[in-house]
Amino acid sequence: MLDEVIVVPFKKPAEADRILRMHADELACVLVDPMPSRAGLIPASQDYLDMLWQVKRDTGVLLVFDEAVSFRLGYAGAQGLMDIEPDLTTIAKIIGGGFPIGAVAGKEAVMAVFDPRNGKLLAPHGGTFNANPISMVAGTAAMELLTPEAFERLNELGDYARAGARKALEASGMDGQVTGAGSLLRIHMTNIPLVDYRAALPTDTHKAALTSLVEFMYAQGILISETGVCALSTPMGEAEIDKLIETLTAALAATGEPRHAAE
Repeated sequence: MLDEVIVVPFKKPAEADRILRMHADELACVLVDPMPSRAGLIPASQDYLDMLWQVKRDTGVLLVFDEAVSFRLGYAGAQGLMDIEPDLTTIAKIIGGGFPIGAVAGKEAVMAVFDPRNGKLLAPHGGTFNANPISMVAGTAAMELLTPEAFERLNELGDYARAGARKALEASGMDGQVTGAGSLLRIHMTNIPLVDYRAALPTDTHKAALTSLVEFMYAQGILISETGVCALSTPMGEAEIDKLIETLTAALAATGEPRHAAE
């Protein structure tokens, strides 16, 4: 796969711009996640995405947004918040209302390769869950309920949760920080500045600290991912977030070791 892919740095617009333009004749598309969960849940900077759009306009290389996770950031996804219009968008998870789903959306000229009405189909497309009735019904219901007002309330709840988690970490005296946006947050047991995948990759020590934290919270009925990611949902309110922060505070006290003790 690496023979078919050119990797560019994240959040370094000038360097990425230089690499992309150098290889423009070889590239079919530039694929970017506006807030990659596996790279620390760190939102891409506006100047970085603006650079990608400019490269697309100048070279004709397609711009693809992976919004499987970041689509939940707003009514029009991350691209709506960042005012960037990609050629293609991959979406999943939230549009299925909790059921298995995946979708590709894009501009008409690009999506025409899937259109069987124009003679030979250029890109045959099939799959086990294509048009799965349960996913379609649940997804329709979820999308109808996720109004702009619902997103606004949910994102405000996300701000409340991230602020509470940061306060809990600061009060514990332990190394740690919180990333994310919208209704997502991620807990990192390190104070290293997080700018890309490499920086966000935990050491064995940081991973062990997070595992202890997650297991303690599991035992108290709070389910977060093993990577420290929390995803809020519309049934939640401040009471649920207060419980989350209360449990996180207890977990830090029970499993952590303050910086001054370690030093």
